[in-house]
Amino acid sequence: MQTTTKLEVLEVVVVVVAAAAAAAAAGAAAAAAAVAVVLESAAAYCRAISVRPKKTNNNKTKQKTKQNGEIKFSNFSHDGHIHLHVRFYQASTSELYGLAQEVPQSETTPFYPRSPYGVAKMYAYWIVVNYREAYSIFACNGILFNHESPRRGETFVTRKITRAVAKIVLGQQKVLELGNLNAKRDWGHAKDYVEAMWLMLQAEKPNDYVVATGETHSVREFVEEAFKFVGRTIVWEGSGANEVGKDQTTGDILVKINPKFYRPTEVDLLHGNPAKAHRELKWKKKYDFPALVKEMVEADLELMKKNPIA
Repeated sequence: MQTTTKLEVLEVVVVVVAAAAAAAAAGAAAAAAAVAVVLESAAAYCRAISVRPKKTNNNKTKQKTKQNGEIKFSNFSHDGHIHLHVRFYQASTSELYGLAQEVPQSETTPFYPRSPYGVAKMYAYWIVVNYREAYSIFACNGILFNHESPRRGETFVTRKITRAVAKIVLGQQKVLELGNLNAKRDWGHAKDYVEAMWLMLQAEKPNDYVVATGETHSVREFVEEAFKFVGRTIVWEGSGANEVGKDQTTGDILVKINPKFYRPTEVDLLHGNPAKAHRELKWKKKYDFPALVKEMVEADLELMKKNPIA
């Protein structure tokens, strides 16, 4: 069988990003991308509406999120026959674990999603397993923990932080407003995770894998790391909704808490155990946490210098 190249997998990701950008440009409340691309020997399914809605009970958001799980395996069929030469990758998520039943989470950890997005993704996960077992097709789930890069959407907290840091340094913004500073995530670089996706499609047998760094950092740590790269040290004062982050040198308030950014059902500690991917796929991350944050801050600094309203 001819193997799929890393470039082909990256092309799938590029199409997803382009579709999301087009949806956003059209004025969509939440940019959505649905792509089922069949390459010469592989198919990748990536679809998501994972931004936090203003209200969790928003019916339209629920309806769109539900569609996230309606996977059709038309790429595997032609005239009613299954194409066994096709290799299928489903982009799963750490949001499956939600109310975490154990820490860290592995492929055997029970799912307990805490959002409509997570619930829909659980359906997608199991339909992939069902088709794999029923039709012996090469279909796998990549349970990817948070993966970031300078291309991350502006509504996600990591990109929100790096954009704000860049704007504050350039005098385009005064304060960064956030919700739960103590929320922890297992953040990795998207480049590393695409590598893992590619490796799954090259495996001898299809399987499901957790892709994670194996370490967690809080939103607070992300803020501190981002400001550190622009020469600012953040010191914290107060507690709860009254907590603020100040510039240690000037005393200026750079970070404030805004309760409107609290999640109604915050997930527990999402901390992935990538041991299986290490062992079977020989996958290892190349980016550490500081390198990831640094790259994102530097990219946003360049972006804001060229276009302050970007």
